Amino acid sequence: MSNSNKYDVIVIGSGIGGLTAAAILAKYSHQKVLILEQHYVIGGFTHEFERQGFHWDVGLHYVGEMGEGEIGRQIFDYITEGKLRWNKMPDPFDVFVYPDFIFKVASNPQKYQFDLIEMFPEEKAAIKKYFADLKKIQFWSELEAISSSFPILSPIYKLITRTFGKIIRQTTKEYLDRNFRDPQLKALLDSRNGTYALPPSQSSFGIHALIANHYLKGGWYPVGGSSQIA
Repeated sequence: MSNSNKYDVIVIGSGIGGLTAAAILAKYSHQKVLILEQHYVIGGFTHEFERQGFHWDVGLHYVGEMGEGEIGRQIFDYITEGKLRWNKMPDPFDVFVYPDFIFKVASNPQKYQFDLIEMFPEEKAAIKKYFADLKKIQFWSELEAISSSFPILSPIYKLITRTFGKIIRQTTKEYLDRNFRDPQLKALLDSRNGTYALPPSQSSFGIHALIANHYLKGGWYPVGGSSQIA
């Protein structure tokens, strides 16, 4: 028998996607899985390296939605059998530093909204609408995931898409320009555009909203460093 016949699945590459697929196939489908990796360390962008006694992450910054009971945490707990532990980052978990102002981001969405309104009181109504729109897009995203698994829900999803379509199809710049006047506030709200690697004139507001939602309750970091994920 050749070596290839000993396995049900062969995964090429041990990045986080390959490892996730392999773990789920092995656990859920009880497949015999072989992972092949050309590097001498597994993990892709979960790698760490050391310089002068300090450890550095290659790809991981922090991860949202890792609180107890949240979907990201449930997935990681399933894949790792609860062996991967997470620490929540202290407040403020993010600080946006601009030449003429600094904004500290709280890991409580209500506090985050309050701090924005306190800094930009004339934009109060628009800020509240922004947070409401984030919730709408999060709902749309969750419904899309469900409808892809249950095609019978497709007509409902299409109706919701038509309802939210205008918001989702806008660029981030279009949304910000239509709803806000203060250029500092526009820049502040789009401070994480490096996460999706596009300026507001090119990025989708739908993607912007999903990233913003992902970090509304703060960031988490794996105990022991990013290499513990692999």
